[in-house]
Amino acid sequence: MKKIETKPLTNLKKLPINIANEQHIDLTKSNLSGQEQEDLVKKLLQKVGKLKESGKIILAQSHEDDSYVMAKITPSKAKQNILIFQEPNPVAIYYNSAIDHSENAIIIQKEIISKNWTPDELYPNFIDFFKESFQAITQLTMSLEALFNQKIPEDIQLSKGEKTLDKENIEWKEFKEKFRHILPFITGIDIYNDHIDDYQNIIKLNALRNDLIHLKSLKQENFTFYQALFKELVDFEFERHTTSVHNVITLLE
Repeated sequence: MKKIETKPLTNLKKLPINIANEQHIDLTKSNLSGQEQEDLVKKLLQKVGKLKESGKIILAQSHEDDSYVMAKITPSKAKQNILIFQEPNPVAIYYNSAIDHSENAIIIQKEIISKNWTPDELYPNFIDFFKESFQAITQLTMSLEALFNQKIPEDIQLSKGEKTLDKENIEWKEFKEKFRHILPFITGIDIYNDHIDDYQNIIKLNALRNDLIHLKSLKQENFTFYQALFKELVDFEFERHTTSVHNVITLLE
């Protein structure tokens, strides 16, 4: 299964700001040792983080050929220790974590369906399978939702019938409406018409995610309540759905 690189989120060059002055300091060309360079950077960041207006200061750090914006966090229980780091993209974190859980789920899934079990043997194994499946399916969907919301322009005013939708309105729309009807307007990419297999897979994925999150008990004739959901997990094609999620993320990035 393919993973994606967890790059920092915001490229400094792509911000809608005019940089009046820019200065780069390369400590590697100084006479300081490696440890002394690290200590100096830590001191500088702590000083900057404690400035009165530090919340309005844009901090950035070089990463390969670009510079990326850094987050500044003051822990409530350790206010003296300012945390400053390149802001990672949650889309990649969700997706890559989902891949780890998918691979674990596939191993257990293959084992479950490949041999006969006593009920006592299968019970703990199915619990482990459910845990991995739940994490994989929910985090795959989270990666798509997060990426979609990142693509919504801050100042968007989208006309839908008699209503005009702003960014917050769009963020609360249903998953299916977002990816079928709204995505083409904000990105020019029409997954429904141009990538129908991937579209159908992510819609099915989200439906299963909803069943897992909004768990409903449905009493069957044999007095089980989640038998249909458990069967859907046992039959779920992890590789096909993770591939479609990867395809959609690649299209939108």
